Amino acid sequence: MEFVTEKQFNRIEIEARSLLSVGYDLRVYYAYGVDANIQETVRGVLSRFPTPIENTHYSTRVVDNGVTVCLNSNVDFPDRAADTDLTNFATFRTIAGVSCPNTLRVKLEAAVPREFYAGFVVGLQGLADVNALKGMQIRTFLNGEPRETVTGVDLVQVNVLPGGKYRVSFPASRAFDELQLTRSGLLTVLDNLNVYYGFGIEPSAFRDQNPIRSDFASGANKFSAYRDGLLQVDLNDTTVVANGERAADTDLTNFAVMRSGLLSVLSRTALRIDLNGSGQAGNAAGAVIRQGTGLLNTALLDAVTLRTYNDAGQLLETATGSKLLTQALLTNGKVEVYFNTTQDFTKVELEVSAPAFLLARTLVYYVYAEDKPQSDQATIVAPGPLPVELVAFTAQAAGSAVQLAWRTASERNNQYFEIERAQNSTTGFVAVGRVEGSGTSNGRSYTFRDETAAATQATTLYYRLRQVDVDGTPEYSPVVAVSWKNTQQTAITLYPNPATQSSTVRVNLTNNSEATTAATLSVYDMRGVLLRQVPADKMALPSQDLPAGIYHVVVAGAQGQVLGSQRLVVTGP
Repeated sequence: MEFVTEKQFNRIEIEARSLLSVGYDLRVYYAYGVDANIQETVRGVLSRFPTPIENTHYSTRVVDNGVTVCLNSNVDFPDRAADTDLTNFATFRTIAGVSCPNTLRVKLEAAVPREFYAGFVVGLQGLADVNALKGMQIRTFLNGEPRETVTGVDLVQVNVLPGGKYRVSFPASRAFDELQLTRSGLLTVLDNLNVYYGFGIEPSAFRDQNPIRSDFASGANKFSAYRDGLLQVDLNDTTVVANGERAADTDLTNFAVMRSGLLSVLSRTALRIDLNGSGQAGNAAGAVIRQGTGLLNTALLDAVTLRTYNDAGQLLETATGSKLLTQALLTNGKVEVYFNTTQDFTKVELEVSAPAFLLARTLVYYVYAEDKPQSDQATIVAPGPLPVELVAFTAQAAGSAVQLAWRTASERNNQYFEIERAQNSTTGFVAVGRVEGSGTSNGRSYTFRDETAAATQATTLYYRLRQVDVDGTPEYSPVVAVSWKNTQQTAITLYPNPATQSSTVRVNLTNNSEATTAATLSVYDMRGVLLRQVPADKMALPSQDLPAGIYHVVVAGAQGQVLGSQRLVVTGP
């Protein structure tokens, strides 16, 4: 029996009254005061505007490859999902007879960085059914550019909120400032789905960032199994628990298998697992499990019991069934079942009691002790300007050069971009150029032309950007590849080659007609760094002062176009 207080206290009183002159005994074990994990302020943004404007703050259009297919996808009152009244809602109506799926896109108050949770608060009885979630899709945008798309139970997480609402979300790996919710399936269970608002909120509002788990280097001797309350001494008896150590190791994707209801008779199977640390009073004690049916319904949840123990094996607290246990749907069909504790604990036990056709096989990934933040009534404050956020990066062959282009959606303290090139997609990147950044801005477009690409004589090159802040902090872009054939390039010959450090290297173009257009002779090292550049009037290149090594000689015209290139080997004196 508990409630969340609004004032400080140091004493608790419980009063028991008799009913209709019927007397009874009430056993009082202890009183407690524990942290309710109420968050008063969290960083994030919502889809809330004083006067929502269609196609600016919200839209129900269905767009396919830039073409508007439907202007309205049977969504009632879409503006209510973007106003300041967070109790208002838009409604997805039936899509029977409609050629487009229900679609609602909302603008957020500001952009939020990667790793924030992206999602919607919705309401509908039975929404937490796994099959219904397979028909929902969430997409993020930044400055109108699509960013990420997730669909169904493999990626979407669902949390139960008060008042019959649900929070459907996923941790975004890229920044975003718009969200779109689409009903892509035909399941009628999503008819009349209420959509309250979209959000982008920091991870700490959703989960404890430092949980205690059953994540030992080895799970051996960190668990015990029970059948109908009796300890199973033979841990190789897989009719009770199989691979119990997997629920206590560092691989959180591993799982133990609990078997109950063998031969279709009611039986109780329990798995007690050590925590790699101590859970504190006020923590949630829970287990991450999976059932073939996905999220447990009320009847199945009533067959699940959680217990906490101390190091001595003393039973501390017990919670059973839908009235005391809370559940949430995680990704990949996993479910977490938990309750809030009032005493410190070091072990968590999961017991399943059901006939074979219901819960005959339960996968147990791990148990945990963690805070469950209560942020539903928190004040939402903007997270501040985004760091440098790249929305596009391309590389295209341009004759014997490579043209690179990229665009940012936002910049904060951006000093410069360094362009790096390699002949392998993962290693060997070297700098081939630098472009100054815009400091702090709302984003801009950049270009860079790699004139030394031909010198590599490679048919495929890989590029990435090394963005550096004013404080020297670097961040790397994804790698892009470009394949090209320099068909217009004229072959050149070098003599002598190999050359000594005292030689003068003669340069000849195979196509003599182009020799008159040659303007410069350039020497690059293997990293693409320009070492020497001389006029091409005599088509001769002194190799003095070049250390022994391998170089690339490039002949360029007056307009900078590459006429030809060849590898030069310089030996000793």
